[in-house]
Amino acid sequence: MTLRKPLVFAFLGAGTIALAGVVWAVWPNSSGVISGPGPFALELELCRDLLDQDIQHIDQVYFEDTVWHQGDTAELHIGGKVQVLGDDGKPAIYDYQCLSRNQRPIRVDII
Repeated sequence: MTLRKPLVFAFLGAGTIALAGVVWAVWPNSSGVISGPGPFALELELCRDLLDQDIQHIDQVYFEDTVWHQGDTAELHIGGKVQVLGDDGKPAIYDYQCLSRNQRPIRVDII
C-alpha cells in the first residue's frame, strides 16, 4: 500500500500540471491584442497611408511580422513597427499605431 500512494500522488500532480497547461493555452488574451491584421487589411493600408502623409513621404520599411490589431470595425487600434531614416541619416525603427473608426483612420501615433 505504501508503494501505491506515491504513484497516485505523482499521477495527480502530473494531471494537475497538464490541466493547468491546457487552461493557460486556451485562456483568452486579457489585453485583446491579436497578432496580424486579421480581417483589417484595408484599415492597415489606410493607416500606413496616413503615416506616410504625416512623415512627409520619407521612405519606409514595414515589418509585417510585427503587425497587431485590437478591437473591431467600430473602434480599431492597429499598428506595428516601421523603419525610416532618422535625422542622422541612419535607419531608425519605431512603433506606430492607428485609431480607426468604421474603416476611417482617425489618428496615427509614432512611438
